[in-house]
Amino acid sequence: MSWLALRVLPSGVAQVTYSGPSLRRFLDPSSRLRLSALAVATIASCAVALWVGMLLIEAQDEGEADARFLHRVESLRSAILSEYASSAPPSRGDESLARILADCLQLSASDAGQQRRLTKLGALLDRQRVYGPAAPAADDGVTLMQDAERGNAYVVLAAHAWIDAIQLDVESRHAVSKARQAQTFRWLQWAVAATLISALLFGLVLIRVMRHLSRQGLARLSRLEARANRDPLTGLPNRRLLQDRLEQAVQRAERRGCHTAVIVLDLDGFKPVNDTYGHAIGDVVLRRVAKRMRAAIRSEDTVCRLGGDEFVVIIGEVDDPVYAVRRARDLVLRMSRPIRHEDKVLRVGASAGLALFPDDAASGSALLELADQALYAAKHGGRGQVITAGEVHHGHTTISPLPEPQVIRAARA
Repeated sequence: MSWLALRVLPSGVAQVTYSGPSLRRFLDPSSRLRLSALAVATIASCAVALWVGMLLIEAQDEGEADARFLHRVESLRSAILSEYASSAPPSRGDESLARILADCLQLSASDAGQQRRLTKLGALLDRQRVYGPAAPAADDGVTLMQDAERGNAYVVLAAHAWIDAIQLDVESRHAVSKARQAQTFRWLQWAVAATLISALLFGLVLIRVMRHLSRQGLARLSRLEARANRDPLTGLPNRRLLQDRLEQAVQRAERRGCHTAVIVLDLDGFKPVNDTYGHAIGDVVLRRVAKRMRAAIRSEDTVCRLGGDEFVVIIGEVDDPVYAVRRARDLVLRMSRPIRHEDKVLRVGASAGLALFPDDAASGSALLELADQALYAAKHGGRGQVITAGEVHHGHTTISPLPEPQVIRAARA
């Protein structure tokens, strides 16, 4: 859904607010394709990085579990030596052999081979504890002691063999886990790099697209504001924008202590040309006249079209009122030149009324009204002349009429 909001400011300028269709309708197919591809690549890279990160965490957890298992197995070896080897130092700590063996079984719950080894080792220890000689007899005590020592030595050797096998298996698995961690970390680095590159490219393309859309929006807004504040035929400011420009010129002149001149011009003989050759030729005449007027004024001055064949020129920062009168006469001369279009020579004249700030009025609207009254006096006083508001109030004209176009051409020849 789109809409156009037109709001008139207190100064009289029209402000246009436009809300257009969705973003997708503004994007060309190639931009949509690039953005979609980069978005998919970014999402895929993020998913891969997340998956690889989970693999790395899993590998690290496995490595930590193997390290804990190796530590408990080594504690199991020390406990067995402490209990069954007479030459071994006493075990430190208060952990029992059964408790350590239970921890080892719990830590190796995911490995069936280790479970079998530890179960056999536990069974051997239980058998030695149950069936081993508890105390020697009086007659053959030495022999029984030797048998007990041999049984304990067998337990220690068997425990050493099984624990060494367990450690070798776990250490080899731990080495494989370390290598997998290193490889997974490299994959994670590549995935993160790919994600960052994809996100960067997506951001760059999105910034470029948004800048393009901003330029499009500003251009569209400028066109809409131009339609609201400018004449569609000549491109000149219209009556609505005239009020704002006039008030600004009056305020600048008041601040700087100078004059502002308002010149209202009207074409003489435009209606016969329009009726004879048609409205298309009349539009050509208006566009040519507007072009001549734009070329005749300074960049800080303003020329507007009020409607029909009537124009207004605002000359700001005028130090000498005579300069404004000269500019008005120059505009009348420029507008009175013949207009050549195709095989036709179109002839129109012009009359002008002029009012000065602050001599004639203290506001923009009053200046425009006085200049229009002066124009009315000029058109009814013979046309082709410039009349000031002061002359209208004094009841006489001090500026003589301009010569006819034939006299101008003869003087140039």
